[in-house]
Amino acid sequence: MANALKQSAEFEKLITNLSSQFINLAPHLIDEGINNAIKSIGEFIGVDRILMLSVKNNQVLDTTFEWRAPGIEGANEINNVLFSEFAVFFEKIKNSKVMYVSSPDELPAEAVAEKEFLKSRGVKSILAVPMVTDGVLNGLLTFSTLKLTKKWSDEDLVLFKITAEMFASVIERKSNHKALKQNEEKFKELFNNAIDGIFIYELSDEGLPGKFIEVN
Repeated sequence: MANALKQSAEFEKLITNLSSQFINLAPHLIDEGINNAIKSIGEFIGVDRILMLSVKNNQVLDTTFEWRAPGIEGANEINNVLFSEFAVFFEKIKNSKVMYVSSPDELPAEAVAEKEFLKSRGVKSILAVPMVTDGVLNGLLTFSTLKLTKKWSDEDLVLFKITAEMFASVIERKSNHKALKQNEEKFKELFNNAIDGIFIYELSDEGLPGKFIEVN
């Protein structure tokens, strides 16, 4: 019990440290930061593979990030998987809850597709955490073992949810930066190619036009 509590405390400390690192991370370094973060988490908690999946309209679109332990082969691509194909698996996910399977054999009898999917990939245990932004499910963070089964406590599940929230926030920041950059490029193109003259200038303290900043 004491060891489990110590492990949870150390896990929480790791997540806190990673979150603080992301705060000041430049946008162009976010992908590298995510890769480093999931590697640190994977090595610490002792899983064999971590996948970050993009989700839209109750459908897994593709894998955006993957980490695997030494000696573990890359996961087969997960593209365009409908939640309805694995209803038991995704029931909790749709309700923004953690989906945890300590062993495929513990799944209910109706989870035929889920059992086949996990066993075909050699998964012993898996934990999937929804990544939600503004109430919208847009990602999935999965932790799986391929060598041994793994059991997690309720306290651990809370930490996994915090981990997913951290990554969801980082992904949103990256998305917002990309959208802002695209808007800036679009404005610049319209500005430079406009037939009419466009002047951008500063305002003086009196609210009057000051010096010109840019002219097309």
